[in-house]
Amino acid sequence: MHHLAIAVRDLDVSEKFYSGVLGLAVLSRQPNKSVWLDLDGAILMLEKGAGGAGTHVLALRIDRAQREAWTKKLTIVKSTAYTVYARDPDGNLVGLSHYPDPAS
Repeated sequence: MHHLAIAVRDLDVSEKFYSGVLGLAVLSRQPNKSVWLDLDGAILMLEKGAGGAGTHVLALRIDRAQREAWTKKLTIVKSTAYTVYARDPDGNLVGLSHYPDPAS
């Protein structure tokens, strides 16, 4: 994958979530247009737009040992044996997955 772009209502709020909370490094900023974040070699582009909850999920890889810490840091809206899910500031579903290592 090269990049994934999602529309967000407020670039600053979304950057704080994806960079500050989830820990993705900022690669580039285009003021009032977009913020590009490192997605482990690919790029997550937060693009200024209407935002709103989509029907797809952005799933990020975590180690199984990190699951409990993330559940304390985020408001988890659902979970499976492999993934915990939270919502970003625009309501988009973000998964943190440790597949193929199931939760104990």
